Amino acid sequence: MTLERLQEIFWGDDEEHDNEEHGEFERVENPLHPRRDVCALLLLERLAPVKYKAIGGAYHDEIYFAADPENVAEVATEEELLTLIRCGVLYDEDSGSFKMFV
Repeated sequence: MTLERLQEIFWGDDEEHDNEEHGEFERVENPLHPRRDVCALLLLERLAPVKYKAIGGAYHDEIYFAADPENVAEVATEEELLTLIRCGVLYDEDSGSFKMFV
């Protein structure tokens, strides 16, 4: 998958996916953890492990994950991306990062 395709899925810019999935954690089948934030962290670690820390930064009421979206795009399935979206993860174009509201 390309980074552009990942962006389309996260932003709901295609016919298959829309923004209705964001935060719909109850739609996740077999979550890696019962808490949505931990589930997202575990899935990102599985897809694109980072060496030092899972959280790359924070700003006001947002946390930014250290996982590189390009690395995630290389290995993730659309269903895994939907899981991240359902966990509440967003893709921030300005920073080129995944983020989540706290």
